[in-house]
Amino acid sequence: MRICFTGRPGPTDELMIQQLAEAGFRLEVVAFPAPRDADTPPGVVWRPADLSIPGDWQSALDGCDLVVHRPDPDEPVVDAVDAADPADAMFQVVWGIEQADHPPALLLVLLPPGVDPSRAAALEDVVGRLARDGVRTLLRKPDGPAALGACVREAIRSLDDRPGTPHGAGPRPGSVLFPLDEFLLDGSGAPHPERLRLLKRLREAGLGVILSTSRPAHPATTLIGSSGSVDMVVAAEGSVLVDAARQEVLRTELIDPDHVLGIGLALRTADASIGIQVERGMHAFCSHPRTVSPALDWLFAGGTPCDVQQLLQRPATRMLLHGRPRRLRSAVDLVAGTPGMSGNVRLIDYAADCIGIVGPTADRSVGLQRAESILGVPRYSTLVCVGRGDEHLLERWARSCTWRGPAGPACPGTTEILPEDPSSDPVSFLLERLDPFRPPMPTE
Repeated sequence: MRICFTGRPGPTDELMIQQLAEAGFRLEVVAFPAPRDADTPPGVVWRPADLSIPGDWQSALDGCDLVVHRPDPDEPVVDAVDAADPADAMFQVVWGIEQADHPPALLLVLLPPGVDPSRAAALEDVVGRLARDGVRTLLRKPDGPAALGACVREAIRSLDDRPGTPHGAGPRPGSVLFPLDEFLLDGSGAPHPERLRLLKRLREAGLGVILSTSRPAHPATTLIGSSGSVDMVVAAEGSVLVDAARQEVLRTELIDPDHVLGIGLALRTADASIGIQVERGMHAFCSHPRTVSPALDWLFAGGTPCDVQQLLQRPATRMLLHGRPRRLRSAVDLVAGTPGMSGNVRLIDYAADCIGIVGPTADRSVGLQRAESILGVPRYSTLVCVGRGDEHLLERWARSCTWRGPAGPACPGTTEILPEDPSSDPVSFLLERLDPFRPPMPTE
């Protein structure tokens, strides 16, 4: 098991680190100041770093099983709403976890003895708001060396008891991707019960089930609810990968905070009538000088109003802009021409009065690859049921089909899945038609 300690460990922490190293754990300590070489136990990598600013030290969080964070008792805590202050080491640790390709399973925060209740609440809010990449979090306030050791042992035991493979007891024999909007929703925009049952049946047959959508993460997973029919949702154009059952973020593809701030300030300077919504994983925050058209409710649902300055102070998974078409296009052209923006963001046209901005790695193709890795299926083996926005997946995913219906896209050359006999069981029919596309079981 690999454990990373971050923060400002005291003498008791250092003794515990030495004991864990002697017990065979792989340890890395990211802290300041660094100890003398003579004080570093064998088998422990000690990385001196200033945790108040992002940096290479955050790569140490990638691939860990457990991160133990010790906040500096003297470090100021920012307001919970404005949790992006780069001086907040807690935020930088959590952000580093969000960016990790292989995030830890558990973040343990050990609060200093006698911590002020308001400070503890602020730290808890930062952790609760950001550490939702499939990472469990524990906040503990040990009142002595024995209690501190007990907290760490509790965390290690909980990891020892976890299942061997995420989202199931073993690798799946295959996976299927469906478009959430065209496949799952009926004419009123509600989930079709028969389609939910169909997806659940596919999961019971051992397949991983993934949905793709342009919708924000939270509204998309709310539509599915607790049906147990879906493993993951590739939401917001691939900028967020969500565990559907737990409604927690597994991966994010971020827009750098400097670019969020730059885009926002440029837009406000160019035309203050343009509305801005910023998505951060499962959350959305907005500043709407003008009313969003009803046709865009599906895209802007759930945005919490907030001050523009607070809106632009953190990294984002997606930005949504809306305004009168000509004025919006003029302002966005100005932003696109700003030095440093090329290659760092990608623009998406949703409507004449709405444009989306995502990070350079935000793409449904990337999201589907992440999902395949988590499900344990071979790369590019997913059967893609093609929907709007998914057509480009056919360049890499050879197995494809089309669920033909009123909203289904025309994809020449793909197998159409449509019950030929209206009285037949669509679940059995689909499983039968899917069988030739299932990837082979991995050989020993």
